[in-house]
Amino acid sequence: MDKKKFLVLATMLLSMGLIGSCRHHAMAEEEHPAKHPSAHIHMMNANVVKADEYMVSYGIETMAAHNKMMQDMKVDASKMKMDPNASHHLSMEISEENGGKKIEDAKIKIKVIDPSEKSQEKWVEWSNEMKHYGCDMEMKEKGKYGVIILFKTNDDKKHTAKFWHEIK
Repeated sequence: MDKKKFLVLATMLLSMGLIGSCRHHAMAEEEHPAKHPSAHIHMMNANVVKADEYMVSYGIETMAAHNKMMQDMKVDASKMKMDPNASHHLSMEISEENGGKKIEDAKIKIKVIDPSEKSQEKWVEWSNEMKHYGCDMEMKEKGKYGVIILFKTNDDKKHTAKFWHEIK
């Protein structure tokens, strides 16, 4: 990475509050803190992956932790579509790599492949209440899950981000 790109990325991460608290590997539920400092991807647990000229910040938490965080923040959960079968919640932000402008109008679909190689696909929606994209997922088995994020920006370009998340 050249010096200019590094400085842009460092500035963006500093402004997002990620440096010093970013984890580069997905964390297990046991490590997940009970309280969250903000609605923005719970930055203490944020992970970042690059997709073309975009940075995708994401966090995965149990539904119990997500519901408690919303309660603590006094968010009206009745305005949100909650999946009653979900065990986990994915929170996500997408921003431009250069300049850090947040993208709030992308069309996003995820595919989650569980340890037994069954998959689920979900549309991910922007939440005005939480100020991020989010969706509920079923991740009930222990093991590694492959998560593929497919998103289309308003210029009709398609982008892909991938990561692994382990449930212990």
